Amino acid sequence: MSPTIYRHAVSHPRIPKDDMRRAGEALQAEKSECSEKARLLAKYKIAALDYGRVVSVLSERAGVMSEEEYVRIRDYIEVAHVITDRARTMLDRHVAEHGC
Repeated sequence: MSPTIYRHAVSHPRIPKDDMRRAGEALQAEKSECSEKARLLAKYKIAALDYGRVVSVLSERAGVMSEEEYVRIRDYIEVAHVITDRARTMLDRHVAEHGC
């Protein structure tokens, strides 16, 4: 996964601080199990939250946005979907290989 793309998802302004806090709490709670699994799970949760939020924006604005705005949001949804899929794949791969 490209660090630049992931960094964009992590720093996206649509992710409320409470969601970031909860992802961080999940990371802390799971550190006792496997720190890598916890890290990958937190990345996946953040990516999934970002994806869900941008899909919500598109559905809320459907019919009232310009074509340019629609294309921009649609493109972002595609990127967010790829990031979420990659994060989930990395988590699944780790769990399968590490057995945690």
